[in-house]
Amino acid sequence: MEWFRLYAEFATDPKVQMMSEAMQRRLLMLFCLQCSNGIETFHETERETSIAFALRISDEELAETKELFLRKGFVNSDWTLRNWSKRQYV
Repeated sequence: MEWFRLYAEFATDPKVQMMSEAMQRRLLMLFCLQCSNGIETFHETERETSIAFALRISDEELAETKELFLRKGFVNSDWTLRNWSKRQYV
């Protein structure tokens, strides 16, 4: 079973807490996907479709999610999580 660190600051970080609960859930789901190498294993040409399916959202909702997560600095344009290795050190 894979696991990842979730820091307590998640509950108080304004960058996270100013998002809707749905967006917070999507961020946590991306953490889960990253932990299981899911994001990197999705083929580049089908990555967005695969992520939308994994999050159980439409392509339109995914585009809105990506725009928000890019603006807040959570993800890179290829959906990899920023600062993941810094916070998930061995």
